[in-house]
Amino acid sequence: MLFDLASWSVLIPMAFAAGRGALALLGAVHLRAGDRFLAATWLGIVLLSLSLLAVSLVAPLTIGLTLTVGMTLAATGLAIAGVSRPAPSRRRPHTDHGTPWWAVAIGVSLIGVGAAALASDPVTLYDSLVYHLGVVQWLHEHGTVRGIALIHNRLGHISAWFTLGAGLSVDPVAARTATVPLGLALVLVGVQGSVACGRIACRRALGADWFLALSSAALIWAVLMYNAATPSPDVAANALIVVVAWAMLVVPRAGSLVRTHGWRRWLGPRLIPFVLAVGACTMKLFALPAALVAAVFYVFARADDRGARDAAVRAAVCAAVGAVLMAPFVAANLLASGCPLFPSPIGCLTTSWSIGVDRASDYIAYVRDVARWESRYSASRASDLPWIGQWVAAHPVVTTLAVLAPLLAPPLLQGPRRDGLRSALLLAVCGITFVAWQAPAPRFLYAFVIIVPALAVAFPLASVSSRSLRSVIDRSSAPSASAGFLAAAVVASLAFAVASQKLNVRSALTSRAAFLPRRSSLVLPESPAPPGRLYQWRVNDVAVVTPVPRPIADTLGYRSTIDGDAGFEKCSTAPLPCTPYLPSADVRLRLPERGLSAGFVRGVTDPSASTAAMRCVGELDAASRSMLSLGATTPQTSASSMCGGPGGRF
Repeated sequence: MLFDLASWSVLIPMAFAAGRGALALLGAVHLRAGDRFLAATWLGIVLLSLSLLAVSLVAPLTIGLTLTVGMTLAATGLAIAGVSRPAPSRRRPHTDHGTPWWAVAIGVSLIGVGAAALASDPVTLYDSLVYHLGVVQWLHEHGTVRGIALIHNRLGHISAWFTLGAGLSVDPVAARTATVPLGLALVLVGVQGSVACGRIACRRALGADWFLALSSAALIWAVLMYNAATPSPDVAANALIVVVAWAMLVVPRAGSLVRTHGWRRWLGPRLIPFVLAVGACTMKLFALPAALVAAVFYVFARADDRGARDAAVRAAVCAAVGAVLMAPFVAANLLASGCPLFPSPIGCLTTSWSIGVDRASDYIAYVRDVARWESRYSASRASDLPWIGQWVAAHPVVTTLAVLAPLLAPPLLQGPRRDGLRSALLLAVCGITFVAWQAPAPRFLYAFVIIVPALAVAFPLASVSSRSLRSVIDRSSAPSASAGFLAAAVVASLAFAVASQKLNVRSALTSRAAFLPRRSSLVLPESPAPPGRLYQWRVNDVAVVTPVPRPIADTLGYRSTIDGDAGFEKCSTAPLPCTPYLPSADVRLRLPERGLSAGFVRGVTDPSASTAAMRCVGELDAASRSMLSLGATTPQTSASSMCGGPGGRF
């Protein structure tokens, strides 16, 4: 837990400093203090993760390199913020609730402790043990590797979010830092909910504040129900989608009314949601509708903001900004799988390291089927009956929220005209439609389905409860703001703690189990459980390990019939390269003299050797695993079992 807290105490200031420069560059000079912190920190996280992804194209993500990139971004941001001077404005900025610094410090500390309890838990989720931890490990040891998807399809899922965990890996917490970014997202979700609740408590809340409070509560509830630590970018992508919708409500009047000239004319606060949404896309592609709607939000700005006649120029600016931000993500995907938007087959190359259009198409169809049918076994029977009825029965809450979106949107559109409201509604409806069509997993839909109900409740509550914003804040509002901020922080911290496996809150309440965690877990994150058994194979000149025994290993694919939380397939923190199923017999090292870092390609140079391209070496014992972790290429194997064959234990 202490390691997580220390990591966040470094990452958050660096991200805030970098994001502060972005806000200054985009002319967001009239954001309230809390809004400025949230927008700047999320922007900084996007910039840091994308910068690290760009660096991973040429170098492994060590902690020294990560700190160098972060400090460079922070220094640049502070320099930009220092030289940027806001132009005079006739607009009077909204006043903030004025929560005292001591209340903010206590509240953030409480949120951090709860988030650290959850984020430092051992990773137990299936997908995380199959490939999330592996991607983080590859990025740390080798950077983005050419053709890595040939070893295992899912290793082609290169996410900017993974770079934050990869760059923090250092002894004695190597292979334990993958979930540190999860806690970072949880802290920010808790803080943004607390900021909004502080404003609500002192009756200074706008509709955007009520929306932020309600949507943050919904995100925290999802984390509580998920009840697991994971390096998956799903939590961060969902949080960013909500922040994009919130930013659309607060940024239209964040800039100056005074016209600027030159290139600064085209960089306005309306670009903030777009930058955040593109950042979410580089973490998880289901956020794509948010980026498209955010682009519309910027391009078709109201005439009193930048002028409707300049929409074509703004479209070009938007395209240029999007291209620059997406470049590291597209390059990393092209390098890893040969497909620019993997697992989408669109634009897949025909190079020797590419998995190809056919395999990518088959894989994305599998992802869609699993999202519809919830399991591979059910997906294999997908023709037996329609998937919608089974899906609705399995997810009644998400279904209800999704149905409410088109029902609540028309009344909101007929209400008072509010900047950004229509764009936020469009974001939700487009997101629900896109995800339901592509891969309707609840974790992909969740952020989109909570937006419209939260908006429908937020603005009526703001109209009823808030005072006039023209009044001057009096000293009596500070105690109310402090109480609201601290109360929300306590709730968020307790929710994270209850979701933690470490604190055993649920077990303590139900079975009188020990509440306090082990002393060692208070300092360092828990280590994921290693695979029970590992077997080594030779595929041409590639030595791979797999937790799956023979004869399953040489026939297992991502369309396997193994269903549920099986003990097979989980590479966890096994030495690289580990794969839950063996790669094709034609996969080999691209440059054998450079090893794994040079990547992999297809093609057997000697056709007569194809029948002997794959062979079992044997089962690895504990000493052999340690040798592989230290870089050995030919460890000793156990003679007692040849990869779990005859006489082996399955």
